[in-house]
Amino acid sequence: MLRSPALSLLESLCHQNQRKPAEGGKKGCGLEACATKIEDAMEPNETQDRENLKSLSFGMVSDLSSLLADQGFADNPIDIVEALTFVMFIAADTYSLAKADKEKAIAVIHGFYEEVQDYFLQRVIIRDRQVTEAEEIQAVADKFHDLSRRRFQEYGERFKQDVSDPLSMSCPATVTYFLDNLFIEPISKAEKVKLFGAVSDKVLHYWAGCVQAFKQPAGGTGVSPVH
Repeated sequence: MLRSPALSLLESLCHQNQRKPAEGGKKGCGLEACATKIEDAMEPNETQDRENLKSLSFGMVSDLSSLLADQGFADNPIDIVEALTFVMFIAADTYSLAKADKEKAIAVIHGFYEEVQDYFLQRVIIRDRQVTEAEEIQAVADKFHDLSRRRFQEYGERFKQDVSDPLSMSCPATVTYFLDNLFIEPISKAEKVKLFGAVSDKVLHYWAGCVQAFKQPAGGTGVSPVH
């Protein structure tokens, strides 16, 4: 089955980012490899923390692209920025919870968001899509900046809603909102039901992996590190 250009780009983004792992890190872009890398390499150095956040995010987004293909959605166009901002939210939120010094955590996450944005512009917009007009590049940069910050707040609100429900065993509000925004052409209700369970399982897996990597008990959004 042919993969949509967006899914191929997501996997390519991850592989490009993982070609030069941080010193002492491990190769691979799966969640387990990235989480292990973070546990092994975690240092107080803020530059290293930003690299760890990027590695974990690209690992999750690559895994999501494989999941979509496995579930029969390889040909459905998706919004790459939406996929990136979702996994960035998971990484940033767990990181902010893990750090006692919230001001330093916020500074690291701001840098992380800026670096992913710059990488996306250079790798996808300029290199792959060969956009050369400064105004068009700036428009994409503005969209990425605004959407990533807005989604952090919106996903955070929905995640709080999910964890506040004692009967919920997954993240229905969070996953539903993600699926509503992910596809450029909205999928049908039946397709969403088909995909919902698999994505929910992945989100819980990602969240647990990030919590383990950053050594912080789960509990939802504790600080708003992006704006």
